[in-house]
Amino acid sequence: MLTLAMDTASSTTSIALLDGDKLLDERSWKSNQNEAEKLLPEIMKLVPDIYDIKRIIAVSGPGSFTGLRVGVTVANTLSFLTKAELYGVDSFSVWGKRCDEGVLLIKAGRREVFLDEKVREFDEVAEELKGQKVFGDLLPEQKEKVDLVDESGIRSFGEVIGEIKLGEPVDIIQPNYKRPPQITISKDKWKKQK
Repeated sequence: MLTLAMDTASSTTSIALLDGDKLLDERSWKSNQNEAEKLLPEIMKLVPDIYDIKRIIAVSGPGSFTGLRVGVTVANTLSFLTKAELYGVDSFSVWGKRCDEGVLLIKAGRREVFLDEKVREFDEVAEELKGQKVFGDLLPEQKEKVDLVDESGIRSFGEVIGEIKLGEPVDIIQPNYKRPPQITISKDKWKKQK
């Protein structure tokens, strides 16, 4: 069964093409809030004919607010067009398979992370985890404050997505934000409001 999988929730956007659970090809790139322009063209390069896709898997979050909206919308739309089965998987399941050692942390904003699927203050968690190895999706400034697992021990999205246990197919994937977005006003708008 030809499967398209996508993760737009992480700081690295990833797409993978699988035949059953066997990885055929994958692509990934640093997310620059440009998934709306880049995701579909990259999928079209990866998949010769989208109508050959029989299953679509998308990471439903938590993660980047904009990235999630784009990825979930693309997955829902492609599933509707191709009649492919649709599955949503959470970020914790995906990241949990990517490394066999260390404590999983996923960024939840500038000052917070998800630890055991709960939002916690990053500085408290970093202090708590002193001396322990950490992996996951963190901001660069967060990575500097913890003892990271060697990157060579972290498997790619494409390598693990076929191992995730899927539930029943869904008609539509809803983004799993776990919390409201942190929206800030740009400096230009702020000056105009004063």
